[in-house]
Amino acid sequence: MINPKILDALNTQVNQELNSYYLYLDMANWFAYKNLDGFAKLTKKQSDEEKSHADKIMKYITDLDEQVVLKPLQEPRKSWNTALEIFTCAYESEEKTTHYLTQIAKLAISENDLRTVSFLDWFLIEQIEEEKSTNEVMTQLKMIGDDQTGLLLLNEKLNK
Repeated sequence: MINPKILDALNTQVNQELNSYYLYLDMANWFAYKNLDGFAKLTKKQSDEEKSHADKIMKYITDLDEQVVLKPLQEPRKSWNTALEIFTCAYESEEKTTHYLTQIAKLAISENDLRTVSFLDWFLIEQIEEEKSTNEVMTQLKMIGDDQTGLLLLNEKLNK
């Protein structure tokens, strides 16, 4: 049996991962609409990853013979203006996810739930890569600024 506070936090994290899935999917669709297939490919891949993170947490919950409780998803943005705006949002979303996972880990430590602490290790390490990759693209987009040629070159790089 898992502590009810930890179970609630894990179910909330499932929702966070699914909201991230939905957000990245929205981003991928915007990039596809703008014919920026490299960016679309990257954000679609990220969307799929977020979904797989939610699946891992749901499996963990059910493996503990507990019930997953899904919550409503946030509606994604209606529109985007620039690739930089999207990757700034993506980076902020990754930071938010790291914060939530850290809070769950702290709760699990305080409740002496070493199984959940161990389970969360993979996610916390994964977040280092998630923040790094979104920050790299965001930083490159800042360097490019309004240069459309630079944007297209980065798009081509991301498509490989």
